[in-house]
Amino acid sequence: MLTKESQSLIDSFLGKTDIQSFLNDSSLKLFYHSLSKNTYETSKVKITHGTKLFPQSNFLANSLSKKIKQRQNVLTMKWTIFSKYNIHCILHIYLKENEKFPDTELLMRAISFITSFSNKERKFNIHLCLLPDKKIIRKNQKTITKLNVNSGSNSFSDTESEVCVFRKEEAIKVLFHEIIHGLRFSNLGSDELITQRLCQKYNLQSKNILIDESYTEIWAKIYNCYFVSSLTNSDNKFQHFCTMLSLEKEFSLYQANKIKQFVKKSKDKNLDRETNVSAYFLVVGEIFSHLNDFLKLCPHPYQNKKKCLDFIYHLNTVKKRKISMNDKFYNSMRMTIIELKL
Repeated sequence: MLTKESQSLIDSFLGKTDIQSFLNDSSLKLFYHSLSKNTYETSKVKITHGTKLFPQSNFLANSLSKKIKQRQNVLTMKWTIFSKYNIHCILHIYLKENEKFPDTELLMRAISFITSFSNKERKFNIHLCLLPDKKIIRKNQKTITKLNVNSGSNSFSDTESEVCVFRKEEAIKVLFHEIIHGLRFSNLGSDELITQRLCQKYNLQSKNILIDESYTEIWAKIYNCYFVSSLTNSDNKFQHFCTMLSLEKEFSLYQANKIKQFVKKSKDKNLDRETNVSAYFLVVGEIFSHLNDFLKLCPHPYQNKKKCLDFIYHLNTVKKRKISMNDKFYNSMRMTIIELKL
């Protein structure tokens, strides 16, 4: 079910986790059970084959864009999710000639699950190209670019959304992240005071740190953990959920400290010149350090903007952990441990 990379990360980080703190949290248990109350059904899926060009995106590195152009054979799936509101989905999967299909049933199930939380009728047009290129950083690298970090993008209105995901690595979590943007869970944007505070805490010179990305990423991780736990055959799915959350917490702190060390040795302190590095790694690490408090404040994803900004503003700096450049996971810029095999 999980990828080899995911299993390797679990083996390395499991011994460092504090699963019990999540298991003993009654509010987390209530939150977990509230998710199971969100039920949905789906229509029959219509499948067609054709050719199509992947949409252009400013978030897509040029080297990846060239590879995507080689994948113009498209499998298109169209269906409707019937939840509190009807959600209309079209999924385009871009493939090379004779490329093996991914697990389309799992993809449809994941997309149906996350879109079912919509608070109004919506349409999603999703473009998926599963490039094998992983997000990595090299030891002598001077800047962090969109090639190192970005896996997807989204353009949206209040009721329609066009999602692009262009890597196989952690594709379902990235789908969740981009669809959450389209669901409009968050309207946090950026906040000048939080940006100033983050720059002071981490010795940055970034101009505009998008807290909206941090909020979206936290929820993508939470929903990814819940979704994976729902697929297990265990009678104690809640324990699986807590285990995965604790793993994601440890990995988030690991990645945040990697970024802290990068900033320390870098001459360019504008960490967010090309993409949202601070929001994805530093702020997410801070929130995960206080995840129980975060979920008490935000027991559902459609947030109270003022309370949420105030909470994030007062978060403490990610606790220091030494990350060795010789560590086998040092080069990885992925954001999650839990990754389903497609």
